[in-house]
Amino acid sequence: LSPEQAVQARVLAARAVARVAPNSKIAFAFSQGADGLVAQLQGHHQPAFLIARAPVDDVGFGRNQSFSFAARHQFGKTGLSIAAEHGSAISAAPVLSGASSLRRTRFNPADRITVTLDREFGPVQAALGASWLGERQTYLGAVFNQGLALSGADSLFLDANGEWRFAPDWRLGAAWRSGYSWARTGETIAAGSRLRSSAWAVDLGREDLFKPGDSLGLRVSQPLRVESGGLNLNLPVGYSYETLRPTFDNVLVPLVPRGREVDAELLWQGPLYSGSAMVSLFYRRDPGHFADLPDDKGVAASWSWRF
Repeated sequence: LSPEQAVQARVLAARAVARVAPNSKIAFAFSQGADGLVAQLQGHHQPAFLIARAPVDDVGFGRNQSFSFAARHQFGKTGLSIAAEHGSAISAAPVLSGASSLRRTRFNPADRITVTLDREFGPVQAALGASWLGERQTYLGAVFNQGLALSGADSLFLDANGEWRFAPDWRLGAAWRSGYSWARTGETIAAGSRLRSSAWAVDLGREDLFKPGDSLGLRVSQPLRVESGGLNLNLPVGYSYETLRPTFDNVLVPLVPRGREVDAELLWQGPLYSGSAMVSLFYRRDPGHFADLPDDKGVAASWSWRF
């Protein structure tokens, strides 16, 4: 690069993986999440669906990961992975960003720590994990009016996923995530501001279907959705003319959406004309868990060539 180009250049994404011992690996990434690092250290090769995302990489909101780290140690057939990431919550609903009154995207700090255990049982691979998410100014990515004085939230996610190679070139996978979130209390946010959320996915895949190196996969999934709970607010509910003061009480504001997004996607990818091709057919019901939005369906295709 010339001196002028070097000044203007910036790294969009980077990843480094190293083996520090016969049974131990570490990985660092810039502008990438920790979930991809853990999957790479585990050696898992799962299909990359465009629309129907995996639950273990879903926290309910868009993220801008600035830095992530992962480490894994193998104990026989069992592996232990520890990961951490620092980034920001993108506080805007993607399906409504075009009609949003916000003129700029808000990035609010969010950190996550994950511990995962994985093991192979013959043709079955299984993993259990737990992660803690800390938000400084948001509640599962949501920004509230400054008058509520929200000081952030903490979330615990419990994960379970597995893959079964039940026949040559065939795989069946399933994943589940349960989330429990607590808003940090303050002058207006009272104790009991809790949310329970869940996400799941089931997929079936076939490798080397039409030619060596290609694959066909079908996935049905539900992105992370709040199932119960809300904000418990300490609000004035009356006024005493004797004391000339308002009466305060806790009022629960439910945050459960009326819609439930369910995604279905059929994806083929493989080598084509000295390059790599991908074709996806997808359908989304209640995008973003908004019951009033029309269902989303479409086709996506791409072709790439390395040189």
